[in-house]
Amino acid sequence: MATTFSVSELATKVRAWLGGQTTSPNVAPESYKLETTAATSEKYAVVLAAVYTVGPRSLDDKSSAGSEEPLLRRAKLLAPPDHVSPAGGFPRRVRDLLQRHVSALAAGMSTEEMFVMGRTSFVKEALRRVNLDLLGNSAGGGGGLLVYRARVERLAVEVPCDTVSLAVVAEEGAAPKTAFTLHHVVKLMVNLSLVPGEASVSVDRAEGEPVSVVKLPAGGVGAELHTELHGKTTLRLQLKGPISVS
Repeated sequence: MATTFSVSELATKVRAWLGGQTTSPNVAPESYKLETTAATSEKYAVVLAAVYTVGPRSLDDKSSAGSEEPLLRRAKLLAPPDHVSPAGGFPRRVRDLLQRHVSALAAGMSTEEMFVMGRTSFVKEALRRVNLDLLGNSAGGGGGLLVYRARVERLAVEVPCDTVSLAVVAEEGAAPKTAFTLHHVVKLMVNLSLVPGEASVSVDRAEGEPVSVVKLPAGGVGAELHTELHGKTTLRLQLKGPISVS
Protein backbone atom coordinates (compact mmCIF):
# COMPACT_ATOMS: atom_id res chain seq x y z
CA MET A 1 0.00 0.00 0.00
CA ALA A 2 1.42 3.39 -0.96
CA THR A 3 1.92 5.92 1.82
CA THR A 4 1.28 9.61 1.23
CA PHE A 5 1.96 12.68 3.34
CA SER A 6 0.48 16.13 3.34
CA VAL A 7 2.83 19.10 3.38
CA SER A 8 2.01 19.76 7.04
CA GLU A 9 2.66 16.12 8.00
CA LEU A 10 6.00 16.17 6.20
CA ALA A 11 6.96 19.40 7.96
CA THR A 12 6.08 17.84 11.32
CA LYS A 13 8.35 14.87 10.65
CA VAL A 14 11.17 17.13 9.51
CA ARG A 15 10.87 19.21 12.70
CA ALA A 16 10.97 16.00 14.75
CA TRP A 17 14.19 14.95 13.00
CA LEU A 18 15.77 18.25 13.94
CA GLY A 19 14.66 18.26 17.56
CA GLY A 20 11.57 20.41 17.18
CA GLN A 21 13.14 23.20 15.14
CA THR A 22 10.37 25.26 13.56
CA THR A 23 12.11 27.64 11.16
CA SER A 24 12.24 26.18 7.64
CA PRO A 25 14.75 23.42 8.39
CA ASN A 26 16.90 21.85 5.70
CA VAL A 27 16.74 18.06 6.05
CA ALA A 28 19.44 17.38 3.49
CA PRO A 29 22.61 15.87 4.97
CA GLU A 30 25.69 18.06 4.85
CA SER A 31 29.29 17.09 4.11
CA TYR A 32 32.16 18.47 6.17
CA LYS A 33 35.91 18.06 5.93
CA LEU A 34 37.71 17.22 9.15
CA GLU A 35 41.31 16.36 10.01
CA THR A 36 41.60 14.28 13.16
CA THR A 37 44.84 13.64 15.03
CA ALA A 38 45.59 10.69 17.28
CA ALA A 39 48.45 8.41 18.34
CA THR A 40 49.14 4.69 18.03
CA SER A 41 49.96 2.45 20.99
CA GLU A 42 53.65 3.22 20.27
CA LYS A 43 52.81 6.94 20.58
CA TYR A 44 53.37 7.57 16.86
CA ALA A 45 51.30 10.42 15.43
CA VAL A 46 48.24 9.52 13.34
CA VAL A 47 46.46 11.86 10.92
CA LEU A 48 43.02 11.09 9.47
CA ALA A 49 41.64 13.51 6.88
CA ALA A 50 38.17 12.76 5.54
CA VAL A 51 34.92 14.28 4.32
CA TYR A 52 32.00 13.15 6.49
CA THR A 53 28.34 13.26 5.47
CA VAL A 54 26.13 14.00 8.47
CA GLY A 55 22.34 14.14 8.52
CA PRO A 56 19.14 13.44 10.46
CA ARG A 57 18.36 9.89 11.43
CA SER A 58 15.09 8.00 11.11
CA LEU A 59 12.43 8.44 13.76
CA ASP A 60 12.31 4.65 14.11
CA ASP A 61 15.63 3.22 15.32
CA LYS A 62 14.43 -0.37 15.45
CA SER A 63 13.29 -1.07 11.93
CA SER A 64 13.69 0.04 8.36
CA ALA A 65 9.96 -0.44 7.94
CA GLY A 66 7.50 2.39 8.33
CA SER A 67 6.83 5.70 6.66
CA GLU A 68 9.99 7.48 7.81
CA GLU A 69 12.47 5.23 5.98
CA PRO A 70 11.68 6.37 2.39
CA LEU A 71 11.93 9.97 3.58
CA LEU A 72 15.28 9.29 5.18
CA ARG A 73 16.60 7.66 2.01
CA ARG A 74 15.43 10.68 0.03
CA ALA A 75 17.13 13.03 2.50
CA LYS A 76 20.42 11.17 2.04
CA LEU A 77 20.19 11.59 -1.72
CA LEU A 78 19.69 15.34 -1.38
CA ALA A 79 23.30 15.84 -0.24
CA PRO A 80 25.52 16.65 -3.25
CA PRO A 81 28.44 14.18 -2.99
CA ASP A 82 31.07 16.72 -4.05
CA HIS A 83 29.81 19.68 -2.04
CA VAL A 84 31.64 20.36 1.21
CA SER A 85 30.02 22.75 3.67
CA PRO A 86 32.07 25.26 5.71
CA ALA A 87 33.85 23.54 8.59
CA GLY A 88 32.28 25.96 11.07
CA GLY A 89 28.91 24.31 10.54
CA PHE A 90 30.11 20.84 11.53
CA PRO A 91 27.89 19.76 14.47
CA ARG A 92 30.11 20.00 17.54
CA ARG A 93 28.87 16.78 19.12
CA VAL A 94 29.63 14.76 15.99
CA ARG A 95 33.05 16.40 15.64
CA ASP A 96 33.89 15.68 19.28
CA LEU A 97 32.77 12.04 18.98
CA LEU A 98 34.87 11.54 15.86
CA GLN A 99 37.94 12.89 17.64
CA ARG A 100 37.27 10.75 20.71
CA HIS A 101 36.67 7.47 18.90
CA VAL A 102 39.42 7.87 16.31
CA SER A 103 41.84 8.62 19.17
CA ALA A 104 40.65 5.65 21.23
CA LEU A 105 40.77 3.25 18.28
CA ALA A 106 44.27 4.32 17.25
CA ALA A 107 45.57 4.23 20.83
CA GLY A 108 44.63 0.56 21.09
CA MET A 109 46.54 -0.42 17.95
CA SER A 110 50.14 -0.54 16.83
CA THR A 111 51.22 0.87 13.47
CA GLU A 112 51.46 -2.67 12.14
CA GLU A 113 47.94 -3.50 13.35
CA MET A 114 46.56 -0.38 11.66
CA PHE A 115 48.44 -1.31 8.50
CA VAL A 116 47.00 -4.84 8.49
CA MET A 117 43.51 -3.53 9.23
CA GLY A 118 43.61 -1.00 6.39
CA ARG A 119 42.09 2.45 6.30
CA THR A 120 38.63 1.37 5.11
CA SER A 121 38.08 -0.98 8.05
CA PHE A 122 39.65 1.49 10.49
CA VAL A 123 37.30 4.30 9.50
CA LYS A 124 34.30 1.96 9.33
CA GLU A 125 34.91 0.88 12.93
CA ALA A 126 35.35 4.48 14.09
CA LEU A 127 32.05 5.48 12.46
CA ARG A 128 30.29 2.47 14.00
CA ARG A 129 31.32 3.68 17.46
CA VAL A 130 30.34 7.27 16.72
CA ASN A 131 26.89 6.30 15.47
CA LEU A 132 26.27 4.03 18.46
CA ASP A 133 26.92 7.02 20.71
CA LEU A 134 24.71 9.29 18.60
CA LEU A 135 21.83 6.80 18.71
CA GLY A 136 22.28 6.12 22.41
CA ASN A 137 22.24 9.78 23.39
CA SER A 138 19.28 10.95 21.32
CA ALA A 139 16.28 11.85 23.43
CA GLY A 140 13.14 9.86 22.79
CA GLY A 141 12.29 8.64 19.32
CA GLY A 142 12.93 11.82 17.37
CA GLY A 143 15.78 14.14 16.57
CA GLY A 144 19.42 13.19 16.41
CA LEU A 145 22.07 12.83 13.74
CA LEU A 146 24.02 10.06 12.07
CA VAL A 147 27.23 9.98 10.07
CA TYR A 148 26.18 8.29 6.83
CA ARG A 149 29.55 7.95 5.16
CA ALA A 150 33.16 9.09 5.12
CA ARG A 151 35.28 9.79 2.06
CA VAL A 152 38.81 9.26 3.34
CA GLU A 153 41.48 11.46 1.81
CA ARG A 154 44.34 10.32 3.99
CA LEU A 155 45.12 8.04 6.92
CA ALA A 156 48.80 8.13 7.80
CA VAL A 157 51.15 7.28 10.65
CA GLU A 158 54.32 9.29 11.28
CA VAL A 159 57.14 6.98 12.35
CA PRO A 160 60.18 8.46 14.14
CA CYS A 161 63.39 7.29 12.49
CA ASP A 162 66.74 8.36 11.11
CA THR A 163 67.34 5.30 8.90
CA VAL A 164 64.98 3.55 6.49
CA SER A 165 65.63 0.38 4.52
CA LEU A 166 63.50 -1.62 2.12
CA ALA A 167 64.15 -5.28 1.34
CA VAL A 168 62.32 -6.91 -1.58
CA VAL A 169 61.21 -10.54 -1.80
CA ALA A 170 61.36 -11.42 -5.49
CA GLU A 171 59.61 -14.80 -5.28
CA GLU A 172 57.85 -17.02 -2.78
CA GLY A 173 60.31 -18.53 -0.29
CA ALA A 174 63.23 -16.33 -1.36
CA ALA A 175 65.24 -14.32 1.15
CA PRO A 176 64.66 -10.54 1.16
CA LYS A 177 67.23 -8.51 -0.77
CA THR A 178 67.92 -4.94 0.26
CA ALA A 179 66.63 -2.51 -2.37
CA PHE A 180 67.95 0.60 -0.64
CA THR A 181 68.95 2.09 2.70
CA LEU A 182 68.40 5.76 3.49
CA HIS A 183 70.24 7.68 6.18
CA HIS A 184 69.70 11.19 7.59
CA VAL A 185 65.94 10.68 7.54
CA VAL A 186 63.87 13.36 9.28
CA LYS A 187 60.39 11.87 8.97
CA LEU A 188 58.66 8.85 7.48
CA MET A 189 54.91 8.73 6.83
CA VAL A 190 53.17 5.41 6.23
CA ASN A 191 50.07 6.24 4.18
CA LEU A 192 47.53 3.45 4.55
CA SER A 193 45.90 2.20 1.38
CA LEU A 194 42.32 1.16 0.70
CA VAL A 195 43.69 -2.38 0.52
CA PRO A 196 44.90 -3.86 3.83
CA GLY A 197 48.61 -4.64 3.69
CA GLU A 198 49.40 -2.05 1.01
CA ALA A 199 50.85 1.42 1.56
CA SER A 200 52.81 4.29 0.14
CA VAL A 201 55.71 5.62 2.17
CA SER A 202 56.77 9.27 2.18
CA VAL A 203 60.31 9.99 3.37
CA ASP A 204 61.66 13.42 4.31
CA ARG A 205 65.45 13.62 4.44
CA ALA A 206 67.77 16.14 6.03
CA GLU A 207 70.07 16.08 3.03
CA GLY A 208 70.48 14.53 -0.40
CA GLU A 209 68.23 14.24 -3.42
CA PRO A 210 64.56 13.25 -3.14
CA VAL A 211 63.99 9.51 -3.28
CA SER A 212 62.65 8.18 -6.55
CA VAL A 213 59.48 6.12 -6.67
CA VAL A 214 60.32 2.52 -5.84
CA LYS A 215 58.04 -0.33 -6.91
CA LEU A 216 58.31 -4.06 -6.50
CA PRO A 217 59.80 -5.80 -9.53
CA ALA A 218 57.49 -7.73 -11.84
CA GLY A 219 56.57 -10.96 -10.12
CA GLY A 220 57.64 -9.67 -6.72
CA VAL A 221 55.62 -11.03 -3.83
CA GLY A 222 56.38 -8.56 -1.08
CA ALA A 223 58.82 -6.38 0.78
CA GLU A 224 59.93 -5.54 4.29
CA LEU A 225 60.19 -1.96 5.47
CA HIS A 226 62.54 -1.44 8.40
CA THR A 227 63.11 1.83 10.27
CA GLU A 228 65.55 2.70 13.04
CA LEU A 229 66.10 5.62 15.38
CA HIS A 230 69.51 5.86 17.06
CA GLY A 231 70.18 2.22 16.20
CA LYS A 232 66.91 0.88 17.63
CA THR A 233 64.13 -0.56 15.49
CA THR A 234 61.03 1.64 15.46
CA LEU A 235 59.03 -0.21 12.81
CA ARG A 236 59.16 -3.41 10.79
CA LEU A 237 56.40 -3.92 8.23
CA GLN A 238 55.74 -6.77 5.84
CA LEU A 239 54.41 -5.13 2.66
CA LYS A 240 52.72 -6.44 -0.46
CA GLY A 241 51.70 -4.95 -3.78
CA PRO A 242 53.27 -1.85 -5.36
CA ILE A 243 55.34 0.09 -2.84
CA SER A 244 56.01 3.71 -3.68
CA VAL A 245 58.52 5.83 -1.80
CA SER A 246 58.51 9.52 -2.60
